[in-house]
Amino acid sequence: DYGYDVRHNLAGGDADGADWANGSMGIGDGWNLTMGTFKMATSREAIIGDGHQMALDRSSQWLLETVPGAVDGPSYTVGQGIELGYSSDDMGVTFQVVNNALSGGDGALNDSSYTYLMRVEYLASGSWGQFDQFTSGSGGAAGTLIGFSYWANDGGNNELANDEQTTWNLDVQWQWGGSGLYLSYTDFSDDATTGAADTDTNITQIMYSYDLGDNMEVYARWTDNELDNGSVTDIGLNNYLAGQNAKWTTQISMDDRDIDGLGGDITTISTQLQFMF
Repeated sequence: DYGYDVRHNLAGGDADGADWANGSMGIGDGWNLTMGTFKMATSREAIIGDGHQMALDRSSQWLLETVPGAVDGPSYTVGQGIELGYSSDDMGVTFQVVNNALSGGDGALNDSSYTYLMRVEYLASGSWGQFDQFTSGSGGAAGTLIGFSYWANDGGNNELANDEQTTWNLDVQWQWGGSGLYLSYTDFSDDATTGAADTDTNITQIMYSYDLGDNMEVYARWTDNELDNGSVTDIGLNNYLAGQNAKWTTQISMDDRDIDGLGGDITTISTQLQFMF
């Protein structure tokens, strides 16, 4: 009935706090309580672990508005507070209240600021465990998972930060035993205060994967942020040498965004070996 989750970020210097430490306990009838620092349940892509992503990493365009108006940001963030969760055969609910996870303030700027988030997931078919990763191997079970998240920030006494920021995300994850599709749409809006500009935007992501056999998998991902003039397209190949524990990924990314009038059309080729043990 009791558990803990501790992760230390060895990279250091990460202002977005990509590490956490929390304790949890079951309180009966499918409910559980978590306190400490934890990942915010903003989307399925954010929830799925780093080592179980499809591409090299989560899409860098998937902003969480950690810093209002930022062009690129982390694809998940960490908050400090309390989380109440519920899980049944086909429904999952998460409610989180944290201190200033997404409202862009530190220290004195953090006075009275807070973030609350609710996520609801419906397991239309399949099992919960199969959706802990994006890949869908040949012969695996088919399934559909639908999720909706809503979160809101209040800058508290920090009048320089955008106040009353609200975001909602709708995502659907399909697996068909050899191929998979992920669709995500996010809408962000704020009520700018003195000295801060509105940064309303929406972000669309489509990702598809196909099992080629012989432990090989091809994927494509397209991400578009309304704040940018353009989009990012990723095409890659995964070689599962030992499942997710040893995986070789090679990816080509085509970025045609024109950010702040600085031009675009950047092509990047990357290769990565992943080991988990």
